[in-house]
Amino acid sequence: MRLLNEHCVSRLNLLSQEGTTMDTNPVRVYGLSFVLAQLDKGIKRPRIVCVVDATIAPEVDRRIQLTRDLYAQCADAIACYLRESRTFQWKNDGRFGFRGCGVRTESGGEVYYAVELSGRSRQVALTLTTVIDACTAVLGAQAGNQTTTNRQQLLVVRPSCSSEDHPVTGWVYPALRKWLAQIGKQFPEPEGFGLEMFRGFALPPAVREAMVQAWNAVAPRRARRFRSDCYAGVTNTGRFQLACMGNSCDVSIYPEMADRIGEDQPVVFGCHNLDTSFQLVTLLAGLAAMHDLAVKDAG
Repeated sequence: MRLLNEHCVSRLNLLSQEGTTMDTNPVRVYGLSFVLAQLDKGIKRPRIVCVVDATIAPEVDRRIQLTRDLYAQCADAIACYLRESRTFQWKNDGRFGFRGCGVRTESGGEVYYAVELSGRSRQVALTLTTVIDACTAVLGAQAGNQTTTNRQQLLVVRPSCSSEDHPVTGWVYPALRKWLAQIGKQFPEPEGFGLEMFRGFALPPAVREAMVQAWNAVAPRRARRFRSDCYAGVTNTGRFQLACMGNSCDVSIYPEMADRIGEDQPVVFGCHNLDTSFQLVTLLAGLAAMHDLAVKDAG
C-alpha cells in the first residue's frame, strides 16, 4: 500500500508482497464476503469480510500486527492520509482497525475479519487494505498445503491507499473464471461494438445491491445521489466490470488482459480512475459479493 513516507512505503510493500503466489490453482487461504445491513438482525451497517481458516488465522494476525507496528512508526504519514491522528487498534475483545471499525470473530473453524462501512471511508479503506494485504501475504506460504481445506482460492485482491488515488488490482483464478464464463455464456454475443461488448450484461442483482449499499454507507452525503451509477456486468466471454460514479471509474478484466489466456490460467484484473476511498470500498464490495455468489454456486 502507498502512503506518503518513502520508508513506510518500502516496508509496507515488503510486508504485503512477501509470500504472494501466482500458482494456477492454489488452495484457498482467504475469501471475501459482503454482509448487507440488516437491522432486524442487529447489523446496523454493511460489512466487507475476509474469511480465513482458523488454522491460518494466527499468521494473518501476526502480519496485521506487524503492519500496525509500522503504522506507529509512520504516524505523521498516517495522520496526513486519514486527516486525523489515529492509531490502528488491536484489542482483546476482537475490535481492530482505525476507530475500531473492524471486528474479529471465530465460528465453525473459520475466522472472520469484518470491517464495518461508514462515512469515515479512509479509515475503512485503510483497515480493509491492511487485512487483505495480510491475507494475500499468507497465500504464498500456504501454497500446496492440503491439510486445512480442499477449496480453491478464487481471486486475489491488491488494494492501495494514498492521498492521491486508491487503485486496486489482482487476479482471478480458473475456478472463478469458469463461473464468470458460465454466466456470460447465458447472454447472446453482442452485435458490433455496442455497450455490451465492453461493459457486458448485468451480473446477478446481489452484486449491484452490495455496491449500492456500500456507496450509501461510505460516500459523502452530497455524492449519495449517484448510487444509481453503480454497475456490475459480465461479457459474453466472461470478463467482469464493476463501475461506480466517476470518470470511467471501474475495476475490470480488460480485453487486453484476457486475450490469448485460456480459462485454465489466472487472469489479471485492473482498474481505472479510482480517485477516492469511497470508490475503492464500493468496488471492493462488488468483488466480495461476486465472490459470495461463486462460492454459493460451487457448493
